[in-house]
Amino acid sequence: MKKVFLFFLFCFIFISACYTPLEDERFQTENYLFEYDLQNAYCTLLSPIAESEDAYYFQPSFDSDYIWYYDKTTGKNGKLCGKPECPHNIPTCNAYASCFGGISWYDGYLYYVQTTPGLNPDGYKMIHRISADGSIHEMLHEFDSEILGSNMQIRFHRGFIYRAQIDSIVIDGTARNIISITQEQLDNENVQTQVIFEKQYDTVVSFFYKILGNKIYILIMQGYENDQQIDLYCYDIMMQSTEHLLDMKDAWYATDLWVDTENVYIAVQQNFVFRVDTYNLSSCEYMIGKSLESIANYPHLGENIIAVSNAVLNEAGPSYVIMDYDGQVLNEGIIPLSDPNASNAGFSYIGCNSNYVFFYWSLLDSKHELYSKIIAIPIDSNQQIIEMCSAYD
Repeated sequence: MKKVFLFFLFCFIFISACYTPLEDERFQTENYLFEYDLQNAYCTLLSPIAESEDAYYFQPSFDSDYIWYYDKTTGKNGKLCGKPECPHNIPTCNAYASCFGGISWYDGYLYYVQTTPGLNPDGYKMIHRISADGSIHEMLHEFDSEILGSNMQIRFHRGFIYRAQIDSIVIDGTARNIISITQEQLDNENVQTQVIFEKQYDTVVSFFYKILGNKIYILIMQGYENDQQIDLYCYDIMMQSTEHLLDMKDAWYATDLWVDTENVYIAVQQNFVFRVDTYNLSSCEYMIGKSLESIANYPHLGENIIAVSNAVLNEAGPSYVIMDYDGQVLNEGIIPLSDPNASNAGFSYIGCNSNYVFFYWSLLDSKHELYSKIIAIPIDSNQQIIEMCSAYD
């Protein structure tokens, strides 16, 4: 009897180890799955914002050690901690999250990987998740991939964790930059992490990547500002293969990437947006070339949304323009400084959805102390701008 039990136990462990999310019937579709798919609209370099049906979750500044929430219905905000006795300024607070790889909404929880020891060294390199109301903060298991490179971006999608970063090494006396993406299973730490994409370069590089259904689109920029090359790759998660879709030489510096089921959109520094037909790769066209030199030259992309902003050119406050892919302006204006003693220190795009475009607004108060706001600018110009958060941490 004992031998039979041990046999079935071994079989269970073996089957569990062999199972991969690629076999999950839920993921055998290219349709968007809200609870399991990456929220591409918030996939900027640091990805400091995520969204559930009821709330937004965010780090109030680039170097904040806490996650906040903003309730969509009530407008209430605060640190994401449901412990009533917590002072919310200690590492045992449920909202404490020392992470620079981004946050993700996945299957009813907010997920992240702690990328620095911070004030909670026991949580370093651990996969964390926080419940929607902040009452639960769990450490699941150790993150297997290296987190020592630059431009690190960690994403949760359809049962996997993806980590992309740049590693700088020296090979035979030559400096090399390696862009890699790893894939590891979220719920099974016993399965070995896979390197699914890797490219080496002998020049300066940067990248964006988005995940749509079962495909990962990787946009790589190499070279210097006046001598850029842009390459677009597609990794098929199910087929486990990579295709080189596009290379553009003598290109401008790319500032963002967006994908839908038919096209890939690439924004570049001089306020142009290219559209690439993924079914006809020879079709690469300028969509919009409207000059916005008085605003900025770093456009960002969402679903039929182009957003540009500038915090420097207007002393009264940061200026912005939101338009659709046809170049029609949907909203534009200046955000006035509510504090006459404050001064602009930066205004950075962090994401968008079908209703709002979100920005970090960094300011210096009268004592020259830095604080940040999360600003939601409505796409509908008849709606009001929302200040979702104002914090010094």
